[in-house]
Amino acid sequence: MKKKKLSQKQYNVLIGLILLYGFAVNAIACIFLKSVFIELNPTYVIAGYLLSCTIGIMINHRAGSTFMRFAGYNMIVLPISMVLSITLADEHISFVAYTLIIVSGVTLMLIIIASIIPDVFKSLGKTLAVTLAGIIGAGMIIKLLEFELPAWWNWITATLFCAYIGYDWVKAQDNYYNVANAILSASKLYMDIINLFVRILKILTGRTKSA
Repeated sequence: MKKKKLSQKQYNVLIGLILLYGFAVNAIACIFLKSVFIELNPTYVIAGYLLSCTIGIMINHRAGSTFMRFAGYNMIVLPISMVLSITLADEHISFVAYTLIIVSGVTLMLIIIASIIPDVFKSLGKTLAVTLAGIIGAGMIIKLLEFELPAWWNWITATLFCAYIGYDWVKAQDNYYNVANAILSASKLYMDIINLFVRILKILTGRTKSA
């Protein structure tokens, strides 16, 4: 068994700091760079977003070094920052702030619950994966058919990512407590939280057209 380099407290604090770094990059992009990103070709934005995030996720899962995992994390954070800056460009600051408060509270609550009953969340792994695949597949079909997503779509998706936050937190606690694994765990939680943020924002603003 490998020697743990960090205590559990140090490990979890590091996960939190890495998450805060990602959110800070998002905030900087949304405040200072949105005018730049809005002018970009939407096709290039989507293609760059998908390519960079895919490579970043692959690096995070396959690389073992701290440097490479942090590079992979940035390849996820940076394109998401670009997309968020475009998505939030027309949103009222009150909606964004209210959504941030809700997401922060829900995330904290889920982490506490997952820490109390970890086995419940561990058992959800396969169910969550199948559900996510189903939602992505159904969403793509609905878009191709040019139908409007039902009002409850964002509620289901938000619930899914709530479950993923608890699941990924529990899985993070099963890793060896080192910096590289803290980055890997933070990257998973980061994507869960960002997806939850987007869904709750859509619920608050009453939009279901874009998935």
